[in-house]
Amino acid sequence: MLGASENSSGTEIGQLAKSLVETKKCNPLILLDEIDKTGSSFKTAIHDCLVNILDSAQNHEILDYYLDVKLDFSRATFVVTANDLGKIPNSLRSRMLVVELPGYKVEQKKAIVQKLIQNWFNQNGQLNQDNLEITSEALETLINKTNEKGVRQLKTALDFVFEYCLLQWARETNQGQAESRITISSDLINQIIPQPFPNIDDKFDRERERERESKKNSCNFYIKN
Repeated sequence: MLGASENSSGTEIGQLAKSLVETKKCNPLILLDEIDKTGSSFKTAIHDCLVNILDSAQNHEILDYYLDVKLDFSRATFVVTANDLGKIPNSLRSRMLVVELPGYKVEQKKAIVQKLIQNWFNQNGQLNQDNLEITSEALETLINKTNEKGVRQLKTALDFVFEYCLLQWARETNQGQAESRITISSDLINQIIPQPFPNIDDKFDRERERERESKKNSCNFYIKN
């Protein structure tokens, strides 16, 4: 993130230094996405770097080893995303303001699915959008197959529906038939996706609850007269 010595092979200016150069600002907004999924070989180095970067007592003089100069990040704003706070060490988490974002509601997910369908047809101009209909009940069944606050599983589930349609249309084309209109019902969703997706939020929620309990218990002390 802050480069490596020029004596090392294949090195270049660090990503954080690049942010200052590219934005030409001393107070850029820097997004570090899914920091909890950092590869194990880089995790310690990145976490140690961020501990210094987010520490107001020292982030005005951060050494970039490639440039061999000290950079000022005291006015930079960092937005760090993570799905699993348990994978972020306490030394780093203590320097962050944690904001929990609520998951999408069903109606919001429905709207997202409609946009994904429209984008799919836009990217596949040879397909006739009138040949695909997904009922409202089918959309709810599709959403209920996923177990997450986000929409990543939902995108995967919708890809299964698209694959089903493409396979049927390909068979009809190979047989010299016109592509038929496919209506996706709840029963058909259950055939395409027999099993629900795993609940990827369970572990995160349990860890957050344990963390809350730990903080609560740490505040329960008594003063003995």
